Amino acid sequence: MRFPFLQKDNLLPIVYIANLLFSFHFFLILYINSSFLNLYATEGIIGLLYALGSIGSLLLLLTAPKLLSKIGNQAFTLSYLILEFIAVIGLTFSSSLALIAFFFVLHGAVVGLVSFGLDIFVEKHSTKETETGGIRGLYLTLANTALVIAPTVVAFLLPRGDFGGVYLASALFLIPTFILIRKYLKESKETFRPVSFSKEIEVFRKDRNLRNIFVVNLVLQMFYAWMVIYTPIYLSLYIGFTWDKLGILFTFMLLPFLLFELPLGKIADTFFGEKEILVAGLAITAAATSLISYLTVPSFILWAIILFLTRTGASAVEIMTESYFFKHVNAANFDTISVFRMARPISFIITPLIAGIALGALPYRFTFLVLVGILLLAIRPALEIKDTR
Repeated sequence: MRFPFLQKDNLLPIVYIANLLFSFHFFLILYINSSFLNLYATEGIIGLLYALGSIGSLLLLLTAPKLLSKIGNQAFTLSYLILEFIAVIGLTFSSSLALIAFFFVLHGAVVGLVSFGLDIFVEKHSTKETETGGIRGLYLTLANTALVIAPTVVAFLLPRGDFGGVYLASALFLIPTFILIRKYLKESKETFRPVSFSKEIEVFRKDRNLRNIFVVNLVLQMFYAWMVIYTPIYLSLYIGFTWDKLGILFTFMLLPFLLFELPLGKIADTFFGEKEILVAGLAITAAATSLISYLTVPSFILWAIILFLTRTGASAVEIMTESYFFKHVNAANFDTISVFRMARPISFIITPLIAGIALGALPYRFTFLVLVGILLLAIRPALEIKDTR
């Protein structure tokens, strides 16, 4: 498969490598965070900490355009990399709930800003909208290589509940990420202009396609939030899997992101557009997630199949939302990208609230049916977007 956007005079490969390294950092701790917090706090407090971090992230995203206009994207991204390093090192060595809560909220607030900065770099060094699906597909596939490998690494690093070792390994990946961005991805402050966020939100309100793809992305992020916070706790405390098995299980679960996103991105560019694949992905994700409520035995094979199917659908939804959105924007629309990326912190504010209500009213396993209902709500806006082909 040829990728014409990978040329010698193009800095996209540097952005890809930086994102791959950052992804190893992020995904090493993604699925252990809630279990680590559960050593010190109840599920209600855990949800609150996720929400507080996401509120911080949302506030920072609101200020991102103004800060970008002053210091440029390189300094912006490097600054948040430093804060993320401090947060994860803090989690590595802290043992009191107060310190853990502080550093976890800091991590939740700043980690998404690094991803946002990398988004800007990708858009700046992408030139042809007709290659957006392929560019985003490769970008996500390389990142998802880390997503797939990380849980197996965790299985080896976490045989005796030594969460600190995992956080330390995660922090070390930030160092080469910082060096790459500092050395190669230089740019002037003039690249960015001050913008009005209220005007940008109005753009989403008036543009039906942007609004609908944002809703689909929000629902997808709520699915991820629910799975990240509550699935590890459910599988370990209620089903009975230990982390040496959970790490392997999560690696198999996440394989669809590595296997499917790149070819689906190319297919969306060449043949179908995004709508059909988007709707099919939502339906598969909802159907597979519903099965979680009815499997109560610790069968590794059965859980692997169900979780694999949930991510098969989610991988299709993810690459289609990314491809569709970024075909409608470019690097100059960093304010629009900022609004789009707010879906993740918003999801981590809304999801613990909904899940908390569900946990108070339903047995733990049936709360996943609430998530199914949320996924089904996204099918209508997905059907209403105007396809790109």
